[in-house]
Amino acid sequence: MRLPPTTDCEDLRVEALRAIWVELAAYVRRRLRPYEQHLLEDFMNEAAADFTAVWRQKGPMSVEQAIAVLKQAARGDIINHRHKENRPNTRPYSVDDEVLINHADPDSGNDVLAALGRIDHERLIEQLPQLLTERERQVIVAVDVDGLPAGRAAALLGITVDGLRRRRNAGLDRLRRHLTAAHSLSSTRVNRAHTTTREVPS
Repeated sequence: MRLPPTTDCEDLRVEALRAIWVELAAYVRRRLRPYEQHLLEDFMNEAAADFTAVWRQKGPMSVEQAIAVLKQAARGDIINHRHKENRPNTRPYSVDDEVLINHADPDSGNDVLAALGRIDHERLIEQLPQLLTERERQVIVAVDVDGLPAGRAAALLGITVDGLRRRRNAGLDRLRRHLTAAHSLSSTRVNRAHTTTREVPS
């Protein structure tokens, strides 16, 4: 995929875009629904245009700042497109939450995504905001879905690496407790059903 053309000599801006273009493409691709995948380049170029406007208004920025601006712009463009197409998010979760749900897999080698995958899909959609805090979900998406190193993810989220790890561990612990409680409740119901249907001796 080519970078959007430029008619001026803003070498630093083009260099920043080039450094993060592949990462941005992967980020956007993961957030597009199947029927939107053909719009990948359109969303990329829209995000680049938004980034250029910010760059020209505020001046040069670091790579971390640039990717944050681009990702926020791309996410906003996706949401706006869905509203224009009368296809808004009909579920009570954000674009990133949808990505997290789509990557939940009980067979995943990732401990968090595997734990999420062991929860019934419809229940996960309904209960995700109660299972994990918004910040925990942001951390898990950045680290476990987008695959960013801890330092990079922490910088993008504006927290320390220790804070990022604490939130991820807290989220994983909460998911495991939920799964344990759900299993215990299911076992109790099965035992009660057996007790209720047992024949009474004459």
